[in-house]
Amino acid sequence: MTNVSKQVLQVKGYRGLRSFRVDPVADVNLFLGRNNVGKTSVLEAVQLARSRSPIGSLRSNALRRREIRFLDPDAERAYRYNWVDLSHAYWGRVLRPGAQIEVALKGSPSVTVTVESGDPGQGVLFEEGGPEFVLATRRGGQDVERVPISQEGVLPELQRRPASLPKMPEQDLFLTTEGLEGQRLAVLFNEVTLRGEENLLVEALRILDERVRGVHVLTNPSGLEPLVLLDRNGAGRQPVGSFGDGMKRLLTLAVAIVNSANGTLQIDEIDTGLHHSVLQQMWTLVLHSSRDRRVQLFATTHSHDCIQALRWALEVDPEQADRVAVHKVVADQEKAISFTGAELLVALQHDVELR
Repeated sequence: MTNVSKQVLQVKGYRGLRSFRVDPVADVNLFLGRNNVGKTSVLEAVQLARSRSPIGSLRSNALRRREIRFLDPDAERAYRYNWVDLSHAYWGRVLRPGAQIEVALKGSPSVTVTVESGDPGQGVLFEEGGPEFVLATRRGGQDVERVPISQEGVLPELQRRPASLPKMPEQDLFLTTEGLEGQRLAVLFNEVTLRGEENLLVEALRILDERVRGVHVLTNPSGLEPLVLLDRNGAGRQPVGSFGDGMKRLLTLAVAIVNSANGTLQIDEIDTGLHHSVLQQMWTLVLHSSRDRRVQLFATTHSHDCIQALRWALEVDPEQADRVAVHKVVADQEKAISFTGAELLVALQHDVELR
């Protein structure tokens, strides 16, 4: 696993993070701070550093944020061509040759996504005309991708990722507050079954309902969200949706951890949909399951209850403290205010306000 005393994250030129450093980076990292200070951007930067296709990660994050443009005035065609706008991913939201995003997570090669002038004779790809730029991605100084983009930052929805990419694990799971979309969730459930990891799903759901004895998944070939049925003490199999959003959130969290084995997992607002009374159990599950599956976790929260629950989980199992770091992100500061797990215990025991 990672070494808390050595791993560092450096982000330059990504969204509102002109230059930002996290030191130390641990196995389990929780980011705190006010709204709009860049907590989610830090998670996206980690995803960018570890993804097989950095431009694919930029695209998926832009789609999640609904950063798109409708370039064709015709309604039917506008629906077909809602194109991703990547200008928002760059510091200042303006593309120009030389503009660059750089993410360096010690232990992995640094990743850069640089705006370059278009190749001579490339031709016009975009209907609005004019010269184009190119996004050039490099990992550890080696070329990875080159993708044309308009001067306004528009990446065509139909632009396909190059087929030949370095053989790296797909480490791009990003769990949002809305969870995961249906077709992908179905694939991840299948992976849980193939790995024989259904026990973790049951353990997660028993945090909210100790009567749960089994989880059964019916995937839909049409790509709709899979149907999840729960066994509850012989009362028959019932849809998980009948038990509220908390059950669905814990189930998705467990599925994401299983599918991030030996990689990284980003979770935005990890306590979404969960009552404060179960957060300590949630953290216990996350700490143990991430350790057993060698998952490096990056999460955000706005909740003081979530921070306190992490403290209580560490007090019960103090050996986990060496694996944890809490980072406060403050607007316009270039370095997170970081606490190791041991420092977190001391700070909260003395009522230090971390949020």
